[in-house]
Amino acid sequence: MAGLPIKRRKTERKYIIRRAVALAVLFALIIGGGWGVYAAFFARDTNKVSTARSNTSTSSTKKSNKEQQNSTEGVFRSDRAKDSGIPDCTTQNVAVKLTADPTEITTNGTVNFAKDFTHTGSTDCILNVSDASMVITMTNAEGVQVWRSDACEADPAVILLGQNDTYQKKSSWNAVVSNVAVDNSINGRATINGSGHGCMNEGQSARHVAAGEYTAEMVNIADNTMKSEPIKITVKEENQ
Repeated sequence: MAGLPIKRRKTERKYIIRRAVALAVLFALIIGGGWGVYAAFFARDTNKVSTARSNTSTSSTKKSNKEQQNSTEGVFRSDRAKDSGIPDCTTQNVAVKLTADPTEITTNGTVNFAKDFTHTGSTDCILNVSDASMVITMTNAEGVQVWRSDACEADPAVILLGQNDTYQKKSSWNAVVSNVAVDNSINGRATINGSGHGCMNEGQSARHVAAGEYTAEMVNIADNTMKSEPIKITVKEENQ
């Protein structure tokens, strides 16, 4: 069998080489294109993660700012902040004041109190200003405490006070008795604290105090040296 001419063999060899080169280029393009697609998706996913982290960080910052709203009225503290080691406020760095409006009511009237706290020191401190901690007491002319603001449970209200910060908390007294030793018309109370003062059971009503002169005072039950100046409150009969 006669062999192929030399010229034809060379032509076929060139064709094979060109085809191989073309396939190699095509393969490279496919690989490169795949890598480009992967890189594009990877970059997109990375941007998503970065954006998500940024959003999470922004959300955490907003939450932190919400938990500790700094203003001239103090900062309510989160549980984490309570464990920060910041000391309790004392009379050395916080001044307290109690005001009442009105100071004369009937036996069915209401006195509105404002408890004011002013930071006078140079270092931060924390203080529970709730009605169960900074307690308002009402004492009659005979020196008997007839009512206390901690007779009923109150949620904690721990605040952070810094230099020159002030905070005000409102409270009230409806001219009623909370002392079980005084209010003999009530046989049972929902709770009774260590001072013999109790909160009314649901559906019960405490009787009103008798007409006369009473003294309102605010005191820190954890540190009785932190207290306000006393305020005289006059209670008159309803028909007077």
